[in-house]
Amino acid sequence: MEVEGKKVFQVNFVGVGDQHPQRPEGAEPSVGKSDSKSSAGIDSVFSGGGEMGALMRALDWSQTAVGTVSTWPQSLKSAVRIILASRFAMFVWWGRDLVNLYNDSYSPLLGAKHPAALGKPAREVWGEIWDQIGPRADAVLLRGESTYDNALLLLPERNGYPEETYFTFSYSPLPDDQGNVGGLFCTVTEETQRVIGERRLRLLREIAAAMKPDGSVYETMANDLYSIGWYLAHRKYRYLRYSYLFFLAGFVIACVEQAWRLFMR
Repeated sequence: MEVEGKKVFQVNFVGVGDQHPQRPEGAEPSVGKSDSKSSAGIDSVFSGGGEMGALMRALDWSQTAVGTVSTWPQSLKSAVRIILASRFAMFVWWGRDLVNLYNDSYSPLLGAKHPAALGKPAREVWGEIWDQIGPRADAVLLRGESTYDNALLLLPERNGYPEETYFTFSYSPLPDDQGNVGGLFCTVTEETQRVIGERRLRLLREIAAAMKPDGSVYETMANDLYSIGWYLAHRKYRYLRYSYLFFLAGFVIACVEQAWRLFMR
C-alpha cells in the first residue's frame, strides 16, 4: 500500500502464522505430529505459566492467526515467557490480527471473556471499547509510539453488561526478529475500586459539610439515603433502578422533617 506508515506494518507481519520460511519444499507441516522435540519446545515456551500456561499448551494454535508454536518468531516466544512468569497483569497482542495472549494475573480483568479470549483477535475480544483502545494500538503498531493512560474510564462488557471501569495501562512496541514492530506489550492495573471509593468519600464529605449544626435525625437519615442512592447509581449500571428507591425514600423523609418543623413552630 502507498499510505505512509502502513507499508511498514505489513512488512512487520510477513510470515507470522504462515508456513515456516525454512521448511523444505514438499515437506509435511508438523501440525498434529507427536514429535518429541516439538513438544519439548512447546513446553519450554509455556513452562511455569500456571493456569494460562496450561491453557496455552492445550490450545490448537494452528487454528489461530499466529499459527503453530514451532513457526513463532523467537521474539514472540520470549515475550510469552516473560508474561507467564510475571505476577503482574500483562498481555501481548501479536501480528496483524493482534492475537491475544495473557497471563494469570490478567485473566480476572477479562471477566466472563476468559478463557475464550485466548488466541482471539483483540478487536473481537474488546469490540465494545475498540473506539477508545484501537487508536492507542495504532500508535504503537503504525508509528512505534508507546502510550500511557492513568485511570482511563472504559465501559467494557466483561460480564454481559456495560460496567464503569478505570484502568491504568501502557502499550509498548514489541519487536519481531527483524527489529520491526511485530505486536504490542501491555502492563495494566484496574483502578475501579480506588476511583469509585475516592468519589464516594468526596460525596460523603460534601454531604457532611452541607448539613446544618442543628440538623435533626430525619435530616441525617435523608442525607444518608441520598448518599446510598448516589453510590448505587455510580457503582454499576445494573443497580441504577435501586438507587431511585433510596432517592425517593430520602425525599419523603426530608418532606416529613420539614413538615414537622412547620408544625412545631
